[in-house]
Amino acid sequence: MDPTLLRSFVALARLGHLGRAAGELQLTKPAISYHLKELESAVKHQLFERSPTGMLLTAAGSQLLPAAQQALDALDAVALTAANLSNRLSGRAMIGLIGDAVWLRAPQVVGFLHRHHPDLRVHLHQEFGESIPGAVLEGRLTAGWVLGAVQEAGLAARTLGRVRLSVVGPRAWARQLQHASVGELADFPWVDAPAHSAFTLHRQSLFASSGRLPTGRFQADSERDLYGIAAEGLALTLLREDLALTGQEAGDLTIWPGQVPDLHLRFVIPAIRRDEPIGQALFTAVLRAWGHDGGQRSDAGGRQG
Repeated sequence: MDPTLLRSFVALARLGHLGRAAGELQLTKPAISYHLKELESAVKHQLFERSPTGMLLTAAGSQLLPAAQQALDALDAVALTAANLSNRLSGRAMIGLIGDAVWLRAPQVVGFLHRHHPDLRVHLHQEFGESIPGAVLEGRLTAGWVLGAVQEAGLAARTLGRVRLSVVGPRAWARQLQHASVGELADFPWVDAPAHSAFTLHRQSLFASSGRLPTGRFQADSERDLYGIAAEGLALTLLREDLALTGQEAGDLTIWPGQVPDLHLRFVIPAIRRDEPIGQALFTAVLRAWGHDGGQRSDAGGRQG
């Protein structure tokens, strides 16, 4: 049966007037009358009676109305499902990690995306932190986590939280570190992170007021290696506070008692994709994992501390 006939019938039954039904459906009154005649011919019953106040359902019309409404509701549901299918995210999302996936809550992000966008294949890719903004802008990564400032104007970023840092060294150096000033820390050997990493830039700001910079005798590309070289008794380094406390409790490290400024952890995507379905889905998944409200407003672009 033609759904157009049912829509005219339901509208006329609800509004009780040819003119109002025609206006709602953006049809003419003769068109509504024609649909009604066609439907009455198909069901072989009169469905309305004319009255001074408008159109009234007959007994047959009253019986038909619920079934007609259910049929139209079912058609609307099919149309909505088809629209959702056409908008389902598919393809691949390459997301850059900086260090520990569990600390970044990446498993929760993947779980959310799997539940809500099952056709989207998510790949987690370990990167050096300083390379993620460029990789995202170039399209080699869809998105990624970054520590510290986001200076690239072409990125949309959401701040997830503060990251506390500690200066750590070998357990055997606990006494020397206990009362050391920032300037005196420069006398110790250090293990360097990559030159443009957030840790290296942050260390430079830590020492800026002292007028001295430490000398790196070693270099490592991962937090695990930074931890390992310090625990081996070779050098000082910066670590996330949670890793530093774990190392101290394990008897591997000692923590310098001075204050180190916090860094910010952020999630970035290309600004041009911020309002696209993929951008909204990734931001929502990450914000939910980090206990935020899931809104889509991004931080202001460029030079965020």
